[in-house]
Amino acid sequence: MEKLVYNKAIDSWEKITEDKSAEPISQQVELFRKMLGIFQIGESFYLIIDVAKTKIDFCDVNVLNVLGYRPKEMSLALILESIHPDDLPVFMDYEVEVSGFFSKLDKDKIQKYKVRYDYRMRTKKGVYKRLMHQAIPIEVDERGAVVKTLAVYSDIGYLKRNKTMSLSILGMEGEPSFLRLKSTKPLQRLNNPLSPRELEVLKLIGKGNSSKNIADKLKLSEHTVKNHRKNMLRKTGVSSSAGLLSKALENTWI
Repeated sequence: MEKLVYNKAIDSWEKITEDKSAEPISQQVELFRKMLGIFQIGESFYLIIDVAKTKIDFCDVNVLNVLGYRPKEMSLALILESIHPDDLPVFMDYEVEVSGFFSKLDKDKIQKYKVRYDYRMRTKKGVYKRLMHQAIPIEVDERGAVVKTLAVYSDIGYLKRNKTMSLSILGMEGEPSFLRLKSTKPLQRLNNPLSPRELEVLKLIGKGNSSKNIADKLKLSEHTVKNHRKNMLRKTGVSSSAGLLSKALENTWI
C-alpha cells in the first residue's frame, strides 16, 4: 500500500517536470531566510526538495524538534508514510491539483505562487502532530517546469484543533489567491478583511511578540498596536488572539 501511494505521488510530481532539464541550485541562504520570514509561524523546519529527482536536497536541523527525526533520516517516502491514514487521500488529491495548477501557469508567474495545506503527521515517537505544509518554487527551468521547491512545515496543533483539511494557493506580487475548504469543493477567491498594517501586527503576534515588542518593531505606540488588535478581533468576530490566529490560518490571511 505504501509503495502504491508513493508511486502515485511521484506521478503527480513528475507531471510538472516531465522531459525538463534540471540545473543545479545555488543555496542562497539569505534568499531562503527571506522566504522563511513569509511562512514561519510556530515551531517549524524546512526542506529543499528536488522535484525533478523526487528527493530531499537539504533538511533543516529543526526537524528534530518538530518530528524527532535527524535530517539524514528524512526522505519523501518517510513523509508519505507518516501522514495520518485519514488525511492521506486528501493529501493525494491536493498534490494532483497543485501539480495541475502549476503546469498551466506561464513561466514568469510560477514563482509568484505559494501553496499551503495542513495534515497530521506521525512523529518518531508515534504521536500525530498537525502540521501546516507550505511550499514555493525556488528554481524553474527554461521551459517553465518546477525543478526545486522550498517547503516549510509548522506545528499548528495549538492553533487548529479540528480535523478539517484545507488547500490554498496564494498569489504574490498582485496575483490572485485561491482557497478550497474541502477536497470536494472548487477553488474560491479569498476575501481578507484585514489591512496591510493589521497583517503586519498579526504576523508578529503569531511569533509570540507582546504589544510592546510589536510597537517597538513597527515604530508605533503601544496604544496603536492595542487598537489594531481590537479592530482585528471585531472584524473577524473572534474573542482572543489565539482565535484570531486560528481563523487567519484557516483563511490564509497570514
